[in-house]
Amino acid sequence: MKIVIITVGQPRNQNIAELINEYSKRCRPFMPLEFEHVPEARGASAPEKAIEQESDGLLKRIKNRDYLVLLDEKGEQFTSVAFSQWVYRSIGEVRGRLVFVIGGSHGVAERVKKRSQVKIALSILTFPHELCLLFLTEQLYRAIAIHEGMSYHH
Repeated sequence: MKIVIITVGQPRNQNIAELINEYSKRCRPFMPLEFEHVPEARGASAPEKAIEQESDGLLKRIKNRDYLVLLDEKGEQFTSVAFSQWVYRSIGEVRGRLVFVIGGSHGVAERVKKRSQVKIALSILTFPHELCLLFLTEQLYRAIAIHEGMSYHH
C-alpha cells in the first residue's frame, strides 16, 4: 500500500519544506510515502478559474483504484490515536493507493469533492496549504509512532 499526498503548489518556505522532508524520511521505513504536486493557477482571471484549472491537475493524478482522502475544513476530525487507527485500517482495506489531496488557496472543484471517498479536517481553523502539508506529514509520522509503540507520541 502506497500513501501519496497530492498538493496544489509546493512549499515556498524553506523551513517548512525541510520539516516536511524530515517527517517524510521518518515515515518511509514504515510506509511508502510519496508527494506529487500540481501547479498553482497563478494567471487565472478569477478564483473560480483557478479552482477549475487546479482541480483538473489534481484529477489527472488520481487513478481509478485510488482511495481519495480530501483535506477539507468541514471534514471528519480525529484525535491522533483515532487517526492512526483509521490510517492502518485503511491501509489494510484499500486496494489501490491511499491518496491525500490538499487543494489550493481557493479550494477544489465540486467534482474533486465528489470523487473523494472521505473528507478529513486537520482542524476547524484555516491554514495555508503548505502548513497543511506539514501537519499532515507530521500526523502520518505520529500515526506510525502510535501504531509501532514508539515514544514520539505521549
